[in-house]
Amino acid sequence: MTLDEKDQKILEILKDNARAPVKEISARLGLSVSAVSLRIKNLIKKNIIKGFKTVVDTGLSEETCQLIVEIAVDKAENLNEVGEALSARNNICVVLNITGEYDLLVFCKCRNAAEGAEFLNTLRKMKGVSKIKSHYVLQRLKTDF
Repeated sequence: MTLDEKDQKILEILKDNARAPVKEISARLGLSVSAVSLRIKNLIKKNIIKGFKTVVDTGLSEETCQLIVEIAVDKAENLNEVGEALSARNNICVVLNITGEYDLLVFCKCRNAAEGAEFLNTLRKMKGVSKIKSHYVLQRLKTDF
């Protein structure tokens, strides 16, 4: 689906600030408030905008421990099953099918290192998982994913 220049600019503004007032967007784009509202509703209806989210400073929230885990699956036919099982967990933020030595890349949040270790042990025992490689996040230098 191709978006026109105005829709692309609306998306850029909303990516930067999902709470940007429609009045402000309309002023920046030289469109009426009703035209911007209609465009946003259409972008939502077409499932181009899938939702709006709050980005929380993890240093201030309960979830202060973040893990990135590379997961190798034992057989190709287990890939979707493992991916779906991980996607269903509340502490998993992102599940990606990747190329290379590992099959999946998972971003996980937890309250502390002990909870992270428990999660890693659960992963090691999960049906279809042959090996994992984990990385604790020390500092976020940029997050725009």
